[in-house]
Amino acid sequence: EHSCPQMRFSDLVRGMREDSRHLLPQIRSHSQDLLAQRPQFPFHTERETVFLAHGYAARGCSLDFIAAKLYKEGYNAIHFQYYLWDDLHHVAAAFTKHISEAHQQQERPRKIHLIGHSMGGLVVCDTSRYVPSLIATTTALGAPFNGAEKARYVPGRSAEQIVPGSAY
Repeated sequence: EHSCPQMRFSDLVRGMREDSRHLLPQIRSHSQDLLAQRPQFPFHTERETVFLAHGYAARGCSLDFIAAKLYKEGYNAIHFQYYLWDDLHHVAAAFTKHISEAHQQQERPRKIHLIGHSMGGLVVCDTSRYVPSLIATTTALGAPFNGAEKARYVPGRSAEQIVPGSAY
């Protein structure tokens, strides 16, 4: 009549494992649905352009709210996606290519605005140094300018670069 507490816990864990087998395809499907529902903003050659750069553990969708507001206010809003573990200098150099292309697509070439969140704030600051003649404004939201202690515990070259005291 009395079951061992260890057995009940084991059964619970086993049940969770079985549930996860059924839930995983649903989670994948839901993730794909969310990506498909992300706002898509057409590029208008007559508008000023704003690039948004996400933080370390985030993706471009973390800035969807800001992008939607900017687009509604009459700006082109473009997410810059990058591999979060790459060297930040390489990320910034690649970013300049996207900025140059957007600048050339504009009907009347205007300087570009940059917004970055967290590590993306560091990326936009670094990028603005590569092509200062193309940049109108650079905004860093919550950027770890003095480093981030948590970076010691995550993988990637970028994490090494944002550890407090790093040369970056």
